[in-house]
Amino acid sequence: CTPAVTQVVPCMTRRKQFATDAQDGSAPSTSGRSWEQASTGADQKPLYSAHPLLEDRLLLRDFIQNSLYHPTKGYFNRPQSVVGHLQTPIDHWKLYCAEEWRMLINKKYKELENSFLTPAELFSPWYGYILARHMLEHRKHTLGKEGLPLRIIEVGGGNGTLARDMLDWIRDNRPDVYPDTTYTCLEISSKLAAQQYDAVVVKGGHGGRFHLSRGNAWHPSTWGNGPVWDHTYVLMMEVLDNLPHDRVYRRSEKHPWHQTYVVALPDKAAQQGAPSERLFSPPHSSAMDVSPSRAFKSRSRQGCSMEAGPWREELGPLEDPLIKRALASSYVPTTLEERLDRRLNRLLDFLLARESEPEVAE
Repeated sequence: CTPAVTQVVPCMTRRKQFATDAQDGSAPSTSGRSWEQASTGADQKPLYSAHPLLEDRLLLRDFIQNSLYHPTKGYFNRPQSVVGHLQTPIDHWKLYCAEEWRMLINKKYKELENSFLTPAELFSPWYGYILARHMLEHRKHTLGKEGLPLRIIEVGGGNGTLARDMLDWIRDNRPDVYPDTTYTCLEISSKLAAQQYDAVVVKGGHGGRFHLSRGNAWHPSTWGNGPVWDHTYVLMMEVLDNLPHDRVYRRSEKHPWHQTYVVALPDKAAQQGAPSERLFSPPHSSAMDVSPSRAFKSRSRQGCSMEAGPWREELGPLEDPLIKRALASSYVPTTLEERLDRRLNRLLDFLLARESEPEVAE
């Protein structure tokens, strides 16, 4: 079995708080306090690892964290736009059928090149309208909190399209609720935070209702200075598939767990055009017996790069304390009855498949 274990990882860079000025091209604070921005210079380390002794290999969660959120090399901080934006909403009323919809989306993706489109972008403004209306109906009829301030927190707000559409609907349809509405985006990417401010505040006109908090949502400080016990709706759109996680492996319940590392391939393999690959070394492999300093410093001398790749995955003995705690608290071993049930279900599926096969006349 190869269960994936989702972990909370530390932020890669220290963050400092400073007041911003709209004249220098950055977004000013919208909440009466300065928003947190990633610092530059020595704070931006090329790579981050939770293990202080590893320089030429990364735990899988650290590799994912760097690939997505590194302040200069991460996917969400690169100069090119990563979250696509439609200049004008799609007029769904003029689409004849599903095939026309697919053709239109394919055309949009070709125009955007490397960017991807979220449902909030594809179905704007209706996607945000539906969510906003549902929240107000839910808190009125289910929670009984009509008349109280409306608090919304979105983790990873993309281009700010969803926040703008939701605030637009509340302003236009519930003017009694709008003045007491607070919409906060927790954003780890400084580039996307600036885009959110431009879309919601500059173009959308929601300066008094919209707030930004720059930082990692895993850190309590990103959510504010102290707990607020008011009812809050938390939105996480397109977030779960971007969370760093670890992978652990063992042959059977009698064998020990192993954790996954990502290492860079040597120059010779890279020159031969070897693609990035997964290599699950067996526990008795000689690679497991080589000390990290010998195995990975030798790769460093061969000129491989953890920043540029190509990479491959390797297994090592389970040593990380965070993974150990996660396994101890959440992993439930498969019981004998469950294993027998699975085998019986596979047998039944096989027999039913054979009975459903059509007879071929000779």
